[in-house]
Parts: sequence; C-alpha cells; structure tokens
Amino acid sequence: MSSYVPLWCKSNFSFLEGASHPEELVEEAHRLGLPAIGLTDHDTVAGVAEARAAGRAAGIRVVAGCEFSVRAEGGEVHLLGYALPDTDPELLTTLDRMRAARADRGHAMVARIAACGIPLEYADVEREAAGAPIGRPHVARALIARKAVRSIEEAFDRLLGRGRPAFVPKALPELAEICELIRRVGGVSSIAHPKDRLNRAALEG
Repeated sequence: MSSYVPLWCKSNFSFLEGASHPEELVEEAHRLGLPAIGLTDHDTVAGVAEARAAGRAAGIRVVAGCEFSVRAEGGEVHLLGYALPDTDPELLTTLDRMRAARADRGHAMVARIAACGIPLEYADVEREAAGAPIGRPHVARALIARKAVRSIEEAFDRLLGRGRPAFVPKALPELAEICELIRRVGGVSSIAHPKDRLNRAALEG
C-alpha cells in the first residue's frame, strides 16, 4: 500500500474542479492502494458523509475538510480546514450562512442579467448547481443552456467578469473568523495556493 495521502480532493460538490461523486473518489483511492484521502470541497462538507461510508466499506480513511473562501487584506483567499467535525452545529451554521450569501449574490446576478434584456431565472442557476454552493460558473452554465452565450468564457467576458454588467462582488467572512472557527471545532487550518501572492501574504500575516 502506498504511503501517499492526497489531502486536497474535490468532488462534484465543487463545480468545475471536481467531477466524481465522493464515493467514486474513495473507490479510486482504493484502486490506487492509497490509505486515506482528504475531501476539501469549496465551502461545503456535504460530501463527507457519503465519502466516509464508502471509506468504511473499502478500508480507506477519509479526512473531513473544506476549502473556505475568505477575505484577507488585499482580496479573497482560500483557507483549508482539516479534521473537521462535519456535523458540528457551529461549523454547519457558518457554512449555511456562506451558502445563503452565495444565493443572494446569485439572485443579484440574475436580476442584473435580466436588466440587460436576457431572460434568465434563478431556478436555471440552481439546476446547474445541483446542490453545490452557487457561483458565477453556475450562472454561466445557465446562460449557455438558455443559448444566451456559447461558452463560460463568453459569459464572463460579456456579463460576469469584474467590471461587466452582471458582476456582483462576493460577501466573504474574514480570514481570522474562519481560522478561529476551525480551531474552536478542533480542526487544523492551512492556506491553499501558497504560491499565490494574496495567499502568501495572508500566511505571512
């Protein structure tokens, strides 16, 4: 059995980054002879229970994690939390609040798109998200389904990119708040993308 443990895995709960169901990630880990994996979907722990159930059956340890989108000095930073109690009420309340903020942003983007004369409904976006936290890529996919644009790139260039008519900034929790939350629930935090300028500055700060 390999001693390598991938701790930064994304499932289909992370749109455009993960395509496999959590159970399928565990099955692949078993096929590769890995002893464990870390599941770190964006702003959600919704896939952890499924992954753990598959892990128990396959003898694979699943480390519950999450990649939080947070605000630090200079902009957005991604913070990894590991060894999280995925049923902890405080953790779930915080993630629900973040999900609600994403939904509010989604509604605002749909309204701005409608103001541009493009028919789009929030239900279209929810359908593309399939239960994952709402983000601009889901709005872009909904626009493609409506045949308003031909690609995600076109959606961002015309409507969703910064400075475009339907751009709405994210409402993010502060880095210090989420670091403290992870510590309080017994987890361990780490900055994602440490070579990125903003993330490196947050780490050094």
